[in-house]
Amino acid sequence: MAAVALPSASASSSQLKRAPIPPPSSSQLKRPPIPAPSPPPVSKASWLPPPPPPRQSLLPATPSTFPGFDEGSIAFAFDALMSEGTTGMAGTHTVDLAPVRELFAELAANHMRHVRDFMIDVKWGEATREWIEICVPAVLSLHRAAERLELTDLAAGLVGFGEQLKATGEDPSRTIEGASKERLLDAYDHLVTLLPQAFALDRDKSQREAVIIQSLCLSVPDVRKVTIDKLHAAGLTSLQTLFAAKADEIAQVAGIPESLAQRIVERFQDYRSELKNASPQDARAAERERLHVLTAQLLDQHNGYEEASKSWAGDAKTRKRDLFRGREETWLAISLLLARFGEVDRLQGIEKVPFAQRIAQLTDYLEEAREKYRSEA
Repeated sequence: MAAVALPSASASSSQLKRAPIPPPSSSQLKRPPIPAPSPPPVSKASWLPPPPPPRQSLLPATPSTFPGFDEGSIAFAFDALMSEGTTGMAGTHTVDLAPVRELFAELAANHMRHVRDFMIDVKWGEATREWIEICVPAVLSLHRAAERLELTDLAAGLVGFGEQLKATGEDPSRTIEGASKERLLDAYDHLVTLLPQAFALDRDKSQREAVIIQSLCLSVPDVRKVTIDKLHAAGLTSLQTLFAAKADEIAQVAGIPESLAQRIVERFQDYRSELKNASPQDARAAERERLHVLTAQLLDQHNGYEEASKSWAGDAKTRKRDLFRGREETWLAISLLLARFGEVDRLQGIEKVPFAQRIAQLTDYLEEAREKYRSEA
């Protein structure tokens, strides 16, 4: 490697001084002219299809979500599907509405749950006019969604049902009965024909009613499964029938003691009064709070039962028996509320697991419900 020459120690200071740098001239201070942009290179032909033109929806300019639907549900699912599968000439937008409509039926069924609850009471129970205020927002928001998806028959049917709800709400009587009831049922039956997945009542009614009747019967002292079987064999299988039945009639047709039949009648009359006196403004909130209290109570009873099972104390056997009965009674009350919420499928799944897992699943459900209703509020 060649050696690098260094200045010797004897070099004079004058030799080490740098020559002065002359100041720049005015011509050097001028910026060079910016060259004109060159034309873009011509790309070679590609086998890839050209990018699609900017999306120009033929739908009217509306918000991306449907008012009245909570985030993460029907609105966002619709928007996601509406943005896929676009075809057509430049400047046009064509949407395949078939998959959107299929999803619409499934999500609308969940969205109209409170309306089905109300119509079940109208058709087979004693619904009051105050509950109409709970149904109107759901009907309006579903109508807007149906219009956007060009479901013209359904949109028209929802208009007719909404108008009948309004007319029924103006009726002076507190309960919905007579001609008002028939007109409301006729308007709703048309919706059942158009979209049975979302509006059919028979399946919901039969599932909920079976759970409610069993829970109410088992909450009566001395009622066992054999008693419920006798009631079913006698044709006492609906709330409406049990609401109207008298103790001596039940005792005669079901072959049970009249004293027991009287307790059954009293329990069903108490439940009937609860339904009639419930305030629509806070009924669901009160029921959710009661479910929260019952879940906490079930947890305490279960923990106490487990501790009593491991105890060798003299009263352990008695405490275990009492806690077992209390736990069963609390579970019946929880089952009744879940059936009222329309959560029959969830209830059937929870019943298959031990109590510790039931409590965990109920806690998760309460948290989901709390978040849902907080977002709606």
